[in-house]
Amino acid sequence: PWATNVGCLVTTLLLSVAPFVTFLVLRRGSDPVHPRALGAALGAAAGAWGGVLIDVHCPATHWLHVAFAHVLPILVFAALGALTGKRAFGVR
Repeated sequence: PWATNVGCLVTTLLLSVAPFVTFLVLRRGSDPVHPRALGAALGAAAGAWGGVLIDVHCPATHWLHVAFAHVLPILVFAALGALTGKRAFGVR
């Protein structure tokens, strides 16, 4: 059912926010060469942490559910990290 898919998606996104913000704060202004790549990598790592945390709880194993609710947040945070990377990680 879609309620399970959306519930896992929202929970994974919420579980990924804290690691992403922590990475942003800790690595702020630290990469003069490739800040967008660093942002994408840290965003993907934060999304993966959220994905691992929700996998402990989620009983669904259908591949569409896993792709939509567990892998999509990794891509969302990687894109968000790439978009904010230059501003957050670039040296001024």
